[in-house]
Amino acid sequence: RVKSSLENGGSLLLASRHRIQRFGSWVSHVSILVILLANFAGALYGFRETVSIPEGGSHKLKNRDWVLTCDKFLVEWYTDSDTPRTFASDLRLFVNGHVTREQKIMVNEPMEHKKVRFYQANYGPTLKEARIGMYLRRNPKQSPSVTLRMDEDTPVPGTPYSLRILQFAPDFSLNEKHEAGSRSVRPNNPELQILVSENGKPLKAPLIFENFPTMQMPPIQKEDEFILVLAEYVPSFFTGVQVTYDPGADLFW
Repeated sequence: RVKSSLENGGSLLLASRHRIQRFGSWVSHVSILVILLANFAGALYGFRETVSIPEGGSHKLKNRDWVLTCDKFLVEWYTDSDTPRTFASDLRLFVNGHVTREQKIMVNEPMEHKKVRFYQANYGPTLKEARIGMYLRRNPKQSPSVTLRMDEDTPVPGTPYSLRILQFAPDFSLNEKHEAGSRSVRPNNPELQILVSENGKPLKAPLIFENFPTMQMPPIQKEDEFILVLAEYVPSFFTGVQVTYDPGADLFW
């Protein structure tokens, strides 16, 4: 910007540029202050938690008096691969016993209610139920079978035993340290670890396999009174949902 004037028979020129630049330091300092205030508000009043919900199950949130349910979990795979192409969860949010939000969430497509966001974080294999046969060596014709569900103790009829599922691996394998795990979420080599209790006292916890019904870990011994057999099972998935609330986010946007 240039100004000119005539004074005392001469010309006076006044030029200036970047006049707003003098306010740049103020703007930068205010911006830093806003960022610090936003982070402080998020750390003080916000929260973040990750919940795992089995398909068809529910979970009560810690930081809100809300209940989150997963009605259905969907996963699609790349052809001839164990890599998921996409996965999503059909969620419902209950507040005071009433459905307030209902939405399918995917990665980067969260559900939101009162500035609380629900992100699709991860997923994993789980088990709806399994039917276990207990082969009684002394009386094979009286061998019973029971249906087990996760985290439940189930008595075996006509015996002093009860069974409980400790873990489930859809594709059992051993790593280099001989630790049990699952190669994938596909049911290629299903394995269950069953806790056997006698009169309420833990007796043993063998690993049993669908593909190898006569094999257990630890191995079956001659003195064992029974042999557990994985007759059938119903696999499922759990969904991992990240629940976040950041009141400082409004200061950014």
